[in-house]
Amino acid sequence: MSETERYNCTPDWHPDSSQIVYARGIIPNSAGRAELWVASGDGRERRLLYAEETRHIYGACTSPDGRYLLFTRSIEDLGKVDNAQTTMAIIRWADAPMVGDRSEALRKRFPDAGRGPRLDLGPGWEPHWARTVSGQ
Repeated sequence: MSETERYNCTPDWHPDSSQIVYARGIIPNSAGRAELWVASGDGRERRLLYAEETRHIYGACTSPDGRYLLFTRSIEDLGKVDNAQTTMAIIRWADAPMVGDRSEALRKRFPDAGRGPRLDLGPGWEPHWARTVSGQ
């Protein structure tokens, strides 16, 4: 189920149980990047939480108090898990919507989006499923 031609994935409830955080995904082999969105439980209201032009954003979850978002950032689409250079990051819910890079295209789509801060949990914090099968 999706509000666009792209599919949505990695949903999780916000602690208030009235909102759902999800990755607004991409159609494999198509242009664009996955973005982090939130929608009301009935699907009537939705808004951007976080996006970047150079990375896909997936796998978000909200902290138990609803103040922070933890999510994955990957250069490659996670359909290609062999080496997506996937790491994890945290932003404050209060700072959303947020565009995490200097993308002019995203700034035009989301003129009210802030720019940070974002805490990157560098190498070693990548999800276990993002490691390469070849042992990298």
